[in-house]
Amino acid sequence: MLPQSSCTRCQKVTSAFELVCARTMFNSLRIREDMPTRRKKKRPKTLNVPTDRGDLELPFEDTFAIRPIVAFAQAGILRQPPVKEQGFVGAILSVQAAHPLKRDAWQRHRVRHMDNCQTFHVESLALLYAKICHGFAVAWFGIDSFEHWLSPYILGDDPCLSYLVGGMPGGELPYPVSHQASWRLLLNRDNLIVVNLRLFANLGGPWSHVVVGRASDALVDRIQGINGFQIMV
Repeated sequence: MLPQSSCTRCQKVTSAFELVCARTMFNSLRIREDMPTRRKKKRPKTLNVPTDRGDLELPFEDTFAIRPIVAFAQAGILRQPPVKEQGFVGAILSVQAAHPLKRDAWQRHRVRHMDNCQTFHVESLALLYAKICHGFAVAWFGIDSFEHWLSPYILGDDPCLSYLVGGMPGGELPYPVSHQASWRLLLNRDNLIVVNLRLFANLGGPWSHVVVGRASDALVDRIQGINGFQIMV
């Protein structure tokens, strides 16, 4: 845990993109799967769903959820030669649908089809990855053990986030945990620390990787020879 890890300004910045991810990108999935929330009592019980009978207010167990999938291209700093640019060129966007929990929902509501509109916020998702991986590295290695490269990107001072945030496009098989995280130390690449992150691993989510910074000499001496460590929650 990192108590009081953000000042007021940083909290406002990070809360903004976290809200976009939680309330827009993953809203229907979080509600349908009953994922943890700090505001359980405020979670809506119904969803307005366009159908061939017009808009219907349906309980969430009678609707289908949409999971947006973003498979990022390799982080720019890891390419040969390195590439620093705005945007996420090469990212692959796709969606996965989860059927209603009550499979007779269509019959009971006398509809032939239900519609859902999914919005992608690639930048917000990449910022969320950056924040999680930065926190992971600080908690695991210590705040003074590496150069912190992500802060100006997270706070919006540098718009080229794809330089440090990337992924591995391609299908991933589901794994029976919610999320996975691991780290690598690239001794042959100027001692870069790379954190690998996989959200929604149980649903087949893709791996991403974030270059969090350069390890100090003391950290290299401490962890050299270790091939990385993975945690699963």
